[in-house]
Amino acid sequence: MARSSAVNPIPPSERLSTRPSMRGFFRRNLLFLLLAISYIVIGGLVLFFIQKGDIVLELGMRRTEFTNVLFRFVTKMGEEPFWLGAMGLLLFVRVRYALLL
Repeated sequence: MARSSAVNPIPPSERLSTRPSMRGFFRRNLLFLLLAISYIVIGGLVLFFIQKGDIVLELGMRRTEFTNVLFRFVTKMGEEPFWLGAMGLLLFVRVRYALLL
């Protein structure tokens, strides 16, 4: 029996590469990379131009009842009861989501 050579029906432009390329990585993650780099640059500029306690003093001068409640809530989010409650709620959605916390 003669072996027939089959033509690949997928054009070369649509074939998946067996080796990942850096160009593809940058294209797929462009938004994330731009946001991450801008976050690092802006944070570095803030650290370079603003004294250590100036931000804390500025926040203290602009204190309102809303920001007091907001900062108290955000601080409590880092404690164990919050995480245990969040994991318990996510167990009802999907076990994988709870384990990702």
